[in-house]
Amino acid sequence: MIKKSYTEKRVVSSQLRYGNKKQKEALEKFINRKKFDDRKPTPQEVITECLRKGGPMYGLIKTSVKHAAEAYWYDAAQNIIRHIEYVRIDVLTKKVLNKPVRAYLPLGREQFGKIPEDSYKPIPRVLENPAYQESILASMQADFLAWVDRWEKHVEFFKEFSEVTTAYKRIQQKLNKRIVEIQKSAKGKTPNAKTSA
Repeated sequence: MIKKSYTEKRVVSSQLRYGNKKQKEALEKFINRKKFDDRKPTPQEVITECLRKGGPMYGLIKTSVKHAAEAYWYDAAQNIIRHIEYVRIDVLTKKVLNKPVRAYLPLGREQFGKIPEDSYKPIPRVLENPAYQESILASMQADFLAWVDRWEKHVEFFKEFSEVTTAYKRIQQKLNKRIVEIQKSAKGKTPNAKTSA
């Protein structure tokens, strides 16, 4: 087994508009719990922690009349989860080695593009699972193709768009090649993953 020269940590984005410094520090401890190594926190888990009187995250989501507040709490929890980022930290220097990226990636979509909550996986799990990687690359292709399809009809207004479609074809070839590489490296392995995109 190869020893890593970095540690992994989920951090709170500087863009999160909720809470004070102590609440954000408590949130960072919460999101780095062992149980979240294989999944992202659910909005209900975040809500429960934020509404627990005396808890370090109490008040991170403001409380008000329960009926009106539940939808707000859910949205606020979703926003908090979206601001959880993944970084690699050098073991010796303690310096962050990569630009922070979203900590969870969706592995599949339902009809009409809705992403089920349980389809999100932490980046380290995606990186170690070829089936997850294949699913993410397929989603990238589908997203980019949808974008090209959406804007391609405007090509007559924007001559630069033909350069985009040419670049897309090159990117698509690279993505297809990477998917084939992942499939070859996964032969003999049977990871349990959703592969629909």
